[in-house]
Amino acid sequence: MDLKRFAEAADDFTAVIRLNPKIAGYYDNRQYAYKALRLLKEAMKDATEAVRLAPTYSFVYRSRGLLLTDLEQYDLAEADFTTAISLAPKDGGLFVDRGKMFVAAKKTHEAVADFTHAIDMDANNAIALRERGLAYKMLGDYAAATADLSLFARLEPGDQEVNRAQHEIQNLQKLPNAVTSPPARLPEAKNSDADKNGSSGTGFFVSPRGYIVTNAHVVNGCKDVQITSGLSPKISARILTQDSANDLALLKSDLRPNTLVPLRVGVRIGENVAVFGFPLIGLLATSGNFSVGIVSALAGLGDDTRYLQISAPVQPGNSGGPVLDQSGNIVGVVVAKLDAINVAAITKDVPQNVNFAIKTSVLTNLLDANGVDYSTGSAGQFLQSADLAERAKSIAVLIECGP
Repeated sequence: MDLKRFAEAADDFTAVIRLNPKIAGYYDNRQYAYKALRLLKEAMKDATEAVRLAPTYSFVYRSRGLLLTDLEQYDLAEADFTTAISLAPKDGGLFVDRGKMFVAAKKTHEAVADFTHAIDMDANNAIALRERGLAYKMLGDYAAATADLSLFARLEPGDQEVNRAQHEIQNLQKLPNAVTSPPARLPEAKNSDADKNGSSGTGFFVSPRGYIVTNAHVVNGCKDVQITSGLSPKISARILTQDSANDLALLKSDLRPNTLVPLRVGVRIGENVAVFGFPLIGLLATSGNFSVGIVSALAGLGDDTRYLQISAPVQPGNSGGPVLDQSGNIVGVVVAKLDAINVAAITKDVPQNVNFAIKTSVLTNLLDANGVDYSTGSAGQFLQSADLAERAKSIAVLIECGP
């Protein structure tokens, strides 16, 4: 339906509302037309009126939840979808709709749970199979994604997005170990005072109360975590939680940062970024290394939207370090790099500076879930590279992990 038809529909429902202003369905239909016309303020007014008129009907909460999702007001959308489900718990479509909202909100595991619930209710729910398959792909579970998407393709062939996703998965599976987390293993070096059976990585302060973020793979299996900040002596840190799916970990120490750097969500492709960390401890400078690059893409392999692709060089030991924009805000957490040797063996070409960082939108979910206070920022005045390096160094910590 073109916009003219939506405008005509809005006018028609306005006419019937004048005749009978007590029917929730009229407002619900008009809000749909308003939404198509991008008259979102008017649409929200109608959606809320429909809820007021029919508070015991699931469809009004569903409609407002869809609108709130479009407006990226995910907490309010989740509340409406949850109310709708409580009113109609056997409606699998509501679980699919809430699952789609979770995907938009970067809560992919919650989305998979909702899609699974819908499939449990109807094993041939094609939409739920499609959406769960795409969600599994985002999570990197390619076997599960292939199973769901293949079944969907048999039920409803010809879906271009599904065909593209299947093709991307096939290509990714041809690249075994193409993406690797920068190894946290310490290199053997004569000047290293760490146990050669240990490992190291980078972390950074996110709170004045001593909370530190790093990658889960940096501290996985650690029984003794030691951190060093600046010229301070090593001290112990506790692992509070690990999110293995997103490769994030939250630590707590008795150290307190001298400065704090705000987190920024919504970096743009092409922006200049900088990385700070402690790569190749025992070989490179123990005071840390600073490198620069750009945001090359707003997604990782397979269009995984949890990640940024960056060109700033990273090495073993950079894992868990901060990625900063030119204004000195944290926009990501270093997590992985493309294995150039494996890719070159397959493609006959050596990829250059293809590295990945976890977006701050994923990081803030972890911090919120654990009650960690943090500050937020936005793009502003650019800092000189030396000032940017000093800011990054002020929050970065060397993490050494004992087995």
